[in-house]
Amino acid sequence: MKTLAIVGIGYWGKNLIRVFSEIAEIKACVHNGNDKNKQWLKKKFPSISITTDYESVLNDPKIDAIIIATSNRTHYRLTKGALLAGKHVFVEKPLATTADQAKELKSISEKNQLSLFVGYIFCHHPTLQPVYNRAEDQPIKWARFSWNKLGKFGRDIFLDLVGHSVAIALRLFSAYPDRVELVDTYGIGSNIDIVSIRMVFPSNRVFHITINRLSPKSQKSLQVLFEDELFFWTEEGLYEFYDTEFELVSETHEEPLLAEAKQFISEIDQYSVQRSSAELGYNVNQIIQRLRENVI
Repeated sequence: MKTLAIVGIGYWGKNLIRVFSEIAEIKACVHNGNDKNKQWLKKKFPSISITTDYESVLNDPKIDAIIIATSNRTHYRLTKGALLAGKHVFVEKPLATTADQAKELKSISEKNQLSLFVGYIFCHHPTLQPVYNRAEDQPIKWARFSWNKLGKFGRDIFLDLVGHSVAIALRLFSAYPDRVELVDTYGIGSNIDIVSIRMVFPSNRVFHITINRLSPKSQKSLQVLFEDELFFWTEEGLYEFYDTEFELVSETHEEPLLAEAKQFISEIDQYSVQRSSAELGYNVNQIIQRLRENVI
């Protein structure tokens, strides 16, 4: 069983502690935040030690990997420190805040043959796997991803939401887009709250993205058209179109975050496999940077 340390016990950090504790040993948690989160950890997971000293965790030879669930601006520094200390890393999206930082982290992980796994959870969603598997054998003609939610307006919409949709596109098409177009933006709660993006892949295959954080209802959906098949996905299940109606073909039975955690653990000893995640994280940062250049 792998031995881990987790950095951060905020909302998402708590979820990561919960799922990783099912499949690995969590030895320590680095925490500099509020006392309520510290008390939560002591109550729920009393065997996990708490420290404010990140270097002590990096210098612990018994720890195989570091799980990072902190603010976006800290990802680059914490991930770089862990990689240079010889630790595998699971870092919540984004890998970094700039493409140059992401490229550097990817290079360090490759040079040191360490797993660098970026938490784009929808790339590992169990109900989406049949579509990803089909895309490996049959070319996608067209796809559309839509995400409606309310808030959070103080966060960077590109790093927080757009990055997920770009990661899905890269996973589906297994290629880097020929063109990325920022079709439209609109903002009320912040400068940008609605984003429309068009990604054009080789052979003129198109992936449309619509992100709207001004919606009273929350829903994510993905439509994928193959030569003679059409799939529709939401978090509740995967549907396929037959004749004149959609039929449910797959439901979610395993928690997506647990599936993602299992994938990271399985890749720690498989360097030739894990490189795809670091590459994905870097490519997402590249595309986000290209989109930002078109924001007026």
